[in-house]
Amino acid sequence: ERVRLLPQGLVDVWLDYARPLDLGNSYSFGRFARITRERHEVVLWALRCDEEPHDCSWVELDIPCKPGSLNRRPCVTAPYHPRLAWQFWFLGLGHDSSWLQLFLRKLLEGDARAIAAVEG
Repeated sequence: ERVRLLPQGLVDVWLDYARPLDLGNSYSFGRFARITRERHEVVLWALRCDEEPHDCSWVELDIPCKPGSLNRRPCVTAPYHPRLAWQFWFLGLGHDSSWLQLFLRKLLEGDARAIAAVEG
């Protein structure tokens, strides 16, 4: 089904009324309103083992402020979006993943800053 866009004049009138009330912004009708209809969500998993070597399970690594576990509350991102979550958003759209390879290598090496960037 094709989405009908409002005429720009009508959008401008609506924004003039809505702007003082913080009901919307120009992004609601501009490029970001129709940038994607679907995208893939990148999920990181890690093998967590207890003392016994055979007592291991896979756990999802939550990235703060990135869609993930339904058991956690959403974060507040205004006025800025956390960089790592933003990078993951673009990764889901098929953008360059070279930074992710470096990030994963840092996680495997036990880099403290990389580990601090994930929850779980």
